[in-house]
Amino acid sequence: MDCALVLVALLCATGSWAYPSGAPDSVCGSMIPGHGAQLDSDPFQQFSIVASQSKYDPGDEITVTISGLDDSIFEGYLVEVRSVSGNKKILGQLSTNDGKSICNGGAVTHSSDSAKSSIELQWTAPDDAGDVQVWATVLTSYAHWWAAIKGPIIRLRS
Repeated sequence: MDCALVLVALLCATGSWAYPSGAPDSVCGSMIPGHGAQLDSDPFQQFSIVASQSKYDPGDEITVTISGLDDSIFEGYLVEVRSVSGNKKILGQLSTNDGKSICNGGAVTHSSDSAKSSIELQWTAPDDAGDVQVWATVLTSYAHWWAAIKGPIIRLRS
């Protein structure tokens, strides 16, 4: 009986491990961490998402910065740039020196759970994207996170 309880406890524990080295590809659509913790509210009181340009041409590289406000720090993130149109498809390529690419290069996530006050990402615009919007999930700890925060819209220059 005791062995069965230990086995159940181990199985439950392994299902709730954090991803200290970044999110897996399986969260690219939902942007929801598999932590089992509750989603926090009021993300804009703690974080800002800024793009270096409000308009782009195909092939442009745009810097996206996520920062903690009022000395807020965070441990993890997942960032995507999605179509503003109905399908919300991930578009372009994202890269950063402080993380790793996932979702076939269309998203970036943290590569360590060290404390961060800000991160800079580079988004390379594809040829046929239309207007896009930056989306981010930010984690201050395993139990505190904000999912699919809508950031700035970046419009295709016409």
